[in-house]
Amino acid sequence: MQLILLILFVANIVLMFYTEDDLLHHFSFNMLYTDILLLLFSIILFLYQTFNSDKILEINNYLPFWISVSLLILFIGSIPILYFRTTVSEHIYFFILFMLNLISNGILMLGLIWNRQDTLDKTLKYGRK
Repeated sequence: MQLILLILFVANIVLMFYTEDDLLHHFSFNMLYTDILLLLFSIILFLYQTFNSDKILEINNYLPFWISVSLLILFIGSIPILYFRTTVSEHIYFFILFMLNLISNGILMLGLIWNRQDTLDKTLKYGRK
């Protein structure tokens, strides 16, 4: 399933190069929305597989989980603000994007700290190999 999503992701980019006249000189929000939705489906599929495995027992120390949650919050939060970018005040737009980025990076740092702590504990307990 992940392979199909990856193929659709690349196919969307190739399709946009053929349909958009000047894709490299202006930003295509249609491609962005489609790619964000494909990435969201991929993240949700990964989280579904994680929650149905034994990895759920040590979720605090599973770094890919924290990366997925961080990206999920960033993507879900950015879709509405990108859609309403022309109707929202510039100050509000950039403030919301800044807060989404701050929350997303905070979750990622939290995952890195917990993962590093677990790695440090294992190294102290079992020694280096």
